[in-house]
Amino acid sequence: MKYLNLKVSSIGVASALISAVLGEGFTDVQIRFLETEGTPIWSREQLEPVRYPRALAFKSIAGCGIFRIIIDERGKTKEVSMISGMPAEGLELPAVEMIRSWTWVNTSGSQGDEETKLVRLDFCFGGRNEEEAKLLCEAQTQMSCSDPENYQTE
Repeated sequence: MKYLNLKVSSIGVASALISAVLGEGFTDVQIRFLETEGTPIWSREQLEPVRYPRALAFKSIAGCGIFRIIIDERGKTKEVSMISGMPAEGLELPAVEMIRSWTWVNTSGSQGDEETKLVRLDFCFGGRNEEEAKLLCEAQTQMSCSDPENYQTE
């Protein structure tokens, strides 16, 4: 019986920690589409704000990644791959899952064609409030995505 109480207590502490990190606004995600050649065809439909992936929060991972996204002629995400990122491990899978959930809309006014996009995602946490977390993340966006000294890991 004591073991069961300890286990439930541990789950409660973990839930409180996640709530503090995710629910109180101490995280931020910055999305920046990098320029590619040609006129853009597809744009990300922005129905809801991007949320910090729980898989990254559980492991206390902050960092950034540059991703190549191929969008097919129907506006479906065909392929996502990380070109570079920091930290090199742990960031890719949650970020790819996030990108695959995006909806694309044709904003070119012409027939849809396949398009390749480059996007930089910055995952940040820290600060005493939402505004401070956002300011810290904006500063992070100015750093290189390949220098391990810039990013916090567990």
